[in-house]
Amino acid sequence: MSVREVCIAGKCNKLITLKNHNIELILLDQGATVFSLKTKDKHGKFENIVLQYHDITEYYHNPSYFGATVGRVAGRIKDTKILLDGKTYYLEKNYQDKHTLHGGFNGITLQKFTFEFIASNKVKFTTTQKSVNDKFPADVTIGVTYELLENSIVIYFDAVATADTILNITNHCYYNLSGDYKTTIVDHQLEVPATQFVNVDEDLIPIDIQDLPQEMDFRQKTYIGDKLKYHNSKYFRNGGIDHCYIVDGIVVLEDSHSGRKLKLSSSYPAMQIYTCNVSSGQALSNGKILKQYDAICFEPQYVGAFDSNYDNHPAKLRKGQQYQHFIKLEI
Repeated sequence: MSVREVCIAGKCNKLITLKNHNIELILLDQGATVFSLKTKDKHGKFENIVLQYHDITEYYHNPSYFGATVGRVAGRIKDTKILLDGKTYYLEKNYQDKHTLHGGFNGITLQKFTFEFIASNKVKFTTTQKSVNDKFPADVTIGVTYELLENSIVIYFDAVATADTILNITNHCYYNLSGDYKTTIVDHQLEVPATQFVNVDEDLIPIDIQDLPQEMDFRQKTYIGDKLKYHNSKYFRNGGIDHCYIVDGIVVLEDSHSGRKLKLSSSYPAMQIYTCNVSSGQALSNGKILKQYDAICFEPQYVGAFDSNYDNHPAKLRKGQQYQHFIKLEI
């Protein structure tokens, strides 16, 4: 383990490295973010398998949520409105000027976390998210712990609130197993143990749960490009997948060219899958410009409330109740 401070224009951040002979994980205290994740290809070469900005200052606003912890509530909240314990709360309009995305303008992605080493292979980040800053009910103290094991990484989320609120925290890494994003993910193979998904409207707002159509069904290991050829499907938005799957088991991503494989599981009942459909033109760490299908996101989470009512929703967190979830990456 090691810690390095980076100071630019008077703003300083810490980069924390956890490393063994199979994995090198670099974390950023801004947003408790995965800054870099290097693994070996079939020839033993270490390369980065997550998207990373060329300029570290991009993480100060992180427009694409690269590697970040997102919340309080991952995903989109229609019309910024939530109903909880008989009260209506209106949140920040940070998506299409009418909805809330990933916690709003002041979500936890943009918070600077403190951190401590629990062990030589384990670091915990902590922050307190104030209601006055993001308009969600209650203040919430949030912990994000990264544990590096022999061939895996486990991310643990814990939290406690000062009053009843809602919480749905995830990680937002963009994965590309080719190594340093040499290719897109169209030739990656994907297997997802799911028969249902959350259908969305034209604003990507959840509508209802439906059976998976053929163009989104990955129960059998399939090349991602074979599904993306249906980019004009009525279910796709912006030319690809950006949907929450009701997952029962382990999601597997493979790249035969590099020989890398990623297995992802979690304690959540669902997982948002996003195939990087929108090309934002951002500069990446290898000097390339981000383009469509450069990576794929797996964001384990709860399914949002279709009617905005969270009174009986699993994302409701009672005052003093312990919030605990995990994401496991096997490499």
